[in-house]
Amino acid sequence: GNAGVEVVVPTASPVAAPTARGTRPSGSPTPQSGTTGAPTSAAVPSASPIASPSTSPMASPTAAGPVMEPTVEATASPSSGPAFFCCQWPQTGDVCGECTSADYTGYCTLSESNCLGACSGIEYCTVVAVPSAPPSRGATTTAPSARPTATAGNPTAAPIPKPTSEPTIVDITTRNVFADAEAFYVNPTYTANLEETIARTEDATIASNLEYMKSVPSAYWIDVKSKIQGNSTSDLRGILLDAASQNPVPLCVFLLYDLPNRDCNAHASRGEICCAYNSDGTCDYDNSGDCTEGIEEYKTTYVDPYVAVLREFDGVVPIAVIVEPDSLPNFATNSDNPNCGNQGTQNAYTQGITYAVEQVAQHTDKVALYLDAAHGGWLGWDSNLDSFVRSVADLGIEDHLRGFATNVANYQDLGEPCADDVDCLSDSTARANDPCCDDPCGLLDQWNEANNEHNYAKLLSAAFRDAIPGFEPHFIIDTGRNGNPSARTDCATWCNPRDVLVGEWPSSETLDPDIVDAYFWLKTPGESDGCTETLPSESDEFVADGTCPRYDEGCAAVDSIGTESDEPYAPEAGQWFFYQMETLARELPESARAPTLHPTTPRPTGDRPTPRPTAHRPSATPSEASPAARWGALQASGNRVVADDGTTPVQLTGMSLFWSNSWWEGAKFYNEGVVNALVDDWMCNIVRAAMGVDEESGYLDDPDGNEGRVRVVVEAAIARGIYVIIDWHSHHAEDYLDEAKAFFELMATDYGAYPNVIFEIYNEPIDTPWSTVTDSSATRLETIKGYAEEVIDVIRAISNNLIVVGTRFYSQHVWEAALDPIDAENIAYTSHFYAGTHGVWERSLVRKGVLGPDYVAGDGEEGGWADDEDPTAIPVFVTEWGTVDADGGGDVDEDSTREWLDFCDTYDMSHANWALDDKDEGSAALVPGADTEGDWSASDYTDSGTFIRSILIDYASS
Repeated sequence: GNAGVEVVVPTASPVAAPTARGTRPSGSPTPQSGTTGAPTSAAVPSASPIASPSTSPMASPTAAGPVMEPTVEATASPSSGPAFFCCQWPQTGDVCGECTSADYTGYCTLSESNCLGACSGIEYCTVVAVPSAPPSRGATTTAPSARPTATAGNPTAAPIPKPTSEPTIVDITTRNVFADAEAFYVNPTYTANLEETIARTEDATIASNLEYMKSVPSAYWIDVKSKIQGNSTSDLRGILLDAASQNPVPLCVFLLYDLPNRDCNAHASRGEICCAYNSDGTCDYDNSGDCTEGIEEYKTTYVDPYVAVLREFDGVVPIAVIVEPDSLPNFATNSDNPNCGNQGTQNAYTQGITYAVEQVAQHTDKVALYLDAAHGGWLGWDSNLDSFVRSVADLGIEDHLRGFATNVANYQDLGEPCADDVDCLSDSTARANDPCCDDPCGLLDQWNEANNEHNYAKLLSAAFRDAIPGFEPHFIIDTGRNGNPSARTDCATWCNPRDVLVGEWPSSETLDPDIVDAYFWLKTPGESDGCTETLPSESDEFVADGTCPRYDEGCAAVDSIGTESDEPYAPEAGQWFFYQMETLARELPESARAPTLHPTTPRPTGDRPTPRPTAHRPSATPSEASPAARWGALQASGNRVVADDGTTPVQLTGMSLFWSNSWWEGAKFYNEGVVNALVDDWMCNIVRAAMGVDEESGYLDDPDGNEGRVRVVVEAAIARGIYVIIDWHSHHAEDYLDEAKAFFELMATDYGAYPNVIFEIYNEPIDTPWSTVTDSSATRLETIKGYAEEVIDVIRAISNNLIVVGTRFYSQHVWEAALDPIDAENIAYTSHFYAGTHGVWERSLVRKGVLGPDYVAGDGEEGGWADDEDPTAIPVFVTEWGTVDADGGGDVDEDSTREWLDFCDTYDMSHANWALDDKDEGSAALVPGADTEGDWSASDYTDSGTFIRSILIDYASS
């Protein structure tokens, strides 16, 4: 054990995603350079001790020897066998309280909630009482074999034990972990940086885009030793602890980046480990020797602790690791630079990478490894490509690799992959007409076929398959900052170029899935690539504050921020660069499903006041485990509504508020307290704001009152992380087209960037025909579809969020929309039912639309399709339904309700019950006089309310 050994938990270092570059050997066309970003910590001084095997958690007796795992003492469980603590939290104000020196194993967490979150549900952890120890949590079973404990000088908390029953091991190199993942990890540290930028920016569009970016996953750089063991979300272990507590457990992506003499061809991203040290702790490239000591330091103080943490979480959290950006590309192409070509650096890169890859592969089963392969503007030329491929082949590590990461921290165009028979280099016709030959950096003119990263991946794939028979590499492409491929006038610029934008959202859905596993943000947008010669002050980037010690001339390029008089100074690599983050967030890619917000357009002139043009941002921050955080912006896909991953069906269940009309029974329930009660007590994950339009005291009579009530509900729902429907509650919406367009333009501008928001643009048409196809006597704007197309165009100019469109006859004839669906993205269609009135035949009207051409009528159902009809299966959303009769009266029909809800479950149809109000009628959920702020007890519920509340709770628990 570690009794009597004081374990010091290091203070988390600042986020430091490094930046590096590479250049082509002399005498060849100049490629673009570049990638990464260096840590901000000081280099290790020459007197720094090299950890010995006895102090390393995974020490190696010799450079090539096996990893040795020290044993730990476990307190015996009274019931059976040895047991381990799962978690403790501090009882004092210290960083980790008594956990830093207690004579037991376990995690030292920062709070009781962190402890419970990390350990809850891990059934193979055992709680064992230890006198004077902080409390612990865990489930009771026998613990597995021992794992490394913390040792002096190398703080290592005890790991999460693995289950005693392991699943069948699958060769991780054959799996796309990005496609397998149920979720990607969103780092709270990055979210906090975005929130700080939101608070500082004065541009509403940028602020709204940044709000949406808070839910975007990105990789995390473990680029200094101090980021390995800590418990914060700036550290390897802390991130994995946080991920392990989530449901579903997300994929975490890390960069392993701390080689001796790191990034030999740039200053901005040099690291902390050297082959030999100068007196100031920097690397002495002139006296690197064979780098024996530097390599040993890298192995024992960086790689071994890193691998120990990965092993602890192997199989608990899905993990992908990108290995040593820029290193082998520099080794392969920049040997003419003495810093790269000396024997010490060459040994460090080849031996260090080989050791890191082999250790991860040897001690984990489920960690996917991708080796950095620079980008097409660096290695795309034949000579560079061949040299890189030979360098990798000489290491003999291909059996451990899933493949390669490209464009890491760079700005190269993602582009489109060319078909095998397209030759952009020599076919002038293809070059002029095929989008895959677009060449914003002019590489084709320099005889470089890697004009975009897709084509570069194809070149790499072919080269490796030829060089290493049986090796079928796959790729991930960094899209964090390549959203404007034409931004640079000189594509050799790698340091903070101006006018760049964020690129494609992280996704495993790629244009070339046979070889490209994913697009991912590997370099976190917003972190500097390197400093200007003059550093900015902490409080103001336009104010000088000394000289940058790691200044690189590449950061003075003509395209680099800070080289024009009206631009700020740039901070050191890895530090947050507010000015650049504002630039990156000016526009979002189409894949973000939250485009740049347009300025607010005033409503039509009249006696209504012009709304304020600012974007609305709820003050509360929703939980990362909230429905909207889990599923993101909903998408219509086939005949289902799915999560933003494009595949996971989502069924939301909740309540619809009553008409918002001023002075009506439902208006008083449009408040934050009611929304909170629906979330906390009724377990709703969706609420519907039914804004009355053309009835007395509705929107047309009192626009500000009704709009204001809707805003309160929308903002409360966003703050709680649930979904919210903004409903244009009318039976004759086509008569108020201009008003609808103005209203939804305003709502889309203010809320269209939030994934929570759904637009319902027509509640319940009555006799309005669906389209000119279903009723040839109608004109386009006399139809539901014609009206909807007009309103959809307005929303789509601002937001790509889900839009729901009503169907004919109180939103029951869904099947008609399947005959002539709206030609637009992300559209669902409305179904309404009331259990006391509607039954088998009405369900068949919905089923006919959902199944489309596969519909076959049964007894008592709507007839099948005619021979000349060509239907399309469509997604359906039940935005309103009741337990009683269609007129709102009558008794609760529990049997019919259950039949309808079973039907909804079959087709994953979301539904919101009508209605949360206290009107004296059967459909109301509350009795007259119930509290208007959500402070309800059982006596406040009607029969319908009691029944619905129990149903919603059952949905949440299942």
